[in-house]
Amino acid sequence: MVATKTAEPQCPICGAATQALGSKRGVRSPREFSLRRCVGCGLHFVEDPWTDYAAIYDEAYYEGRGSDPLIDYAFEFDNPRTTVRQYEWRGWDRLVHSDHPGPVAWLDFGCGCGTLVRHLNGLGKDQVFGFDTGVWAEKARASGVPILTEAELSARAGDFDVVTAIDVLEHVPDPVSVLKQLRRLLKAGGRLYPITQNAETAPRDLRRWSYVQPEIHVSFFTPEAMARALRQAGFEPQQLARGPGWRDILRCRILKNLKIKKINSFERLLPWGLLTGVAERKVRMGAMPIGIAV
Repeated sequence: MVATKTAEPQCPICGAATQALGSKRGVRSPREFSLRRCVGCGLHFVEDPWTDYAAIYDEAYYEGRGSDPLIDYAFEFDNPRTTVRQYEWRGWDRLVHSDHPGPVAWLDFGCGCGTLVRHLNGLGKDQVFGFDTGVWAEKARASGVPILTEAELSARAGDFDVVTAIDVLEHVPDPVSVLKQLRRLLKAGGRLYPITQNAETAPRDLRRWSYVQPEIHVSFFTPEAMARALRQAGFEPQQLARGPGWRDILRCRILKNLKIKKINSFERLLPWGLLTGVAERKVRMGAMPIGIAV
């Protein structure tokens, strides 16, 4: 009997052929995950993602004991005045309102424990909701953070001026379907901020990129891949505004990557204009487009 050759997987965004890039072992699962790259749009992805989401996103994950050691929702939720996330929260307020001067209806999709939602509502300018699933979303909802259930979210079609999806799309194997869901939630002309790392900055050997944590990160975008995905989902790609708000967001990310949890007097003295400029030139996250709902 002649063995049937298995078809090589196509790109989930543009349908082009893909190349094998080797495999990488997970942290919590004793598996080797196969990595691939699209020869068309440049999307990198995990061919065989782990889909036991209850095991992946358990209590340990949200406390930094899972596949991503930089996650610590418990600390950020309980210490809103001292966490370095304050810079990121301020950054998103600044960035969004540089595009929308007036009050907005805002959804933070994939909001985790809802700390950005809680912070923004505390400012009293906008009507902000979150959406996420899992134990921490339930805890935050029980504490009064307005995190929508799946049923509530499905009833909000066309309600939002702004949707943020911060570090979300790298977690999903079918990003276009998620982007289409987000388009349905936005008003015409509304803005989607799908923030994720830029795979153009990855090493030639993708397995060496620290962002490749294959149990949780399964889709790695180039700006071209993101633009194509946005167009397929009903968006017009647009350049991200990289002003003071974006620099605040980068400041938080630098501190988190240095495993600094708390605001302190030393980090306040650092030349953040210079440091965030260097970081942007290295990681080029600001080159990733946002989407305007058409």
